[in-house]
Amino acid sequence: MKKYTRYSVHLLISALFYVLIFIAFNLLIDPYGVINSPRFTFLNLEKPAQDNHIRLFKAIDVIHQKPKTILLGSSRTDVGINAAHLQEIAASPIYNLALTGPNIYEVRRYLEHAITNQKNIQQVLLGIDFFMFNGNLKNKDNFNELRLEQSNMIGSDLLDITFSLKTTLDSFKTIHSNLNGVSVPVFLSNGTRNEDYLSLIKANTLKEFKLSLSKYFESSYLYKNYQLSKKYLKELKNIIILCRKNYINLNIFISPSHATQWEVIKRMELWPIFEQWKREIIKITPVWDFSGYNSVTTELLDKKMNNYWDNSHYTQQVGNLIIKRVFTISSSEIPQDFGVFLTLDNIDHHLAKIRKNQIQWEKSNLKTIEFLDKIQAQVNNNK
Repeated sequence: MKKYTRYSVHLLISALFYVLIFIAFNLLIDPYGVINSPRFTFLNLEKPAQDNHIRLFKAIDVIHQKPKTILLGSSRTDVGINAAHLQEIAASPIYNLALTGPNIYEVRRYLEHAITNQKNIQQVLLGIDFFMFNGNLKNKDNFNELRLEQSNMIGSDLLDITFSLKTTLDSFKTIHSNLNGVSVPVFLSNGTRNEDYLSLIKANTLKEFKLSLSKYFESSYLYKNYQLSKKYLKELKNIIILCRKNYINLNIFISPSHATQWEVIKRMELWPIFEQWKREIIKITPVWDFSGYNSVTTELLDKKMNNYWDNSHYTQQVGNLIIKRVFTISSSEIPQDFGVFLTLDNIDHHLAKIRKNQIQWEKSNLKTIEFLDKIQAQVNNNK
């Protein structure tokens, strides 16, 4: 009996030892950058796994940084608006709290989380996109209500990042990436996606266009079977009410994706709903509209482009133009046709002008139309 007891104790101690090693390893590597562990070159300096854990690490960042100015929206804002470029016109700290592929409900919840941790938020810049109001777009699997409106990391997140097989695999991947010369961070410390990293993973813009456009043709949570959600429109109202209640200056804009993005909407027979979406938005609040066919969005397709990483995501060069237009900063860099302040008074004229510009663009960009034809045909053939 004593021998059995001794064996059980030794087994328990051994198991506990390996568990502690397991936890210590993940704490040391900190693959998602949420523990603030020391960073070492060729070990854990850069955190490529953050790319798939944006909802986790940005929620933790907000707790630590307590920003007074925040950027909200989808990955288009996450990629295209550098928080650092708002320093001269907005209160610091400034943080890019935009998420990848969110619906507007998720955006509202992260705003509430930011307000919980900083009662003196002064400015919000929100980029909205058509897909964010699609009723088929549910909360992402890695969205966790429990971690929001907290002032500390919740126990389940702490358990996941210290004692889970997935985190351990990400820790090993982090080491592997650092050993193999990953020399730039995925995200800047202000939450903005790093353009130097994007330059590494999106070397061929034309290829990225093809991959991304295919998703918009075939994904039900993007454009396929699109359903304009009254619930999500109400969430935009909730954001506005939340900002007013907390004396936050809110500016909203529609993202300037590439002209091919609008062509997909047309080909999916969603153009009337797209226009309806804008009309419904204007009933709620005036917004800046950077969509449509203008000097920025009609850049010719090429392997390397100045304004775009793919059909959906614009560069920070374009983001700077948005900032200057929205905050009325005089600059000769801003094309005159880039950005319209959309109201109930000018919505009809604006939509009619976009339809006219669309026809003209299609007639003068036959190679791009052929490029879209091939992508759409391939998607249809794969059904």
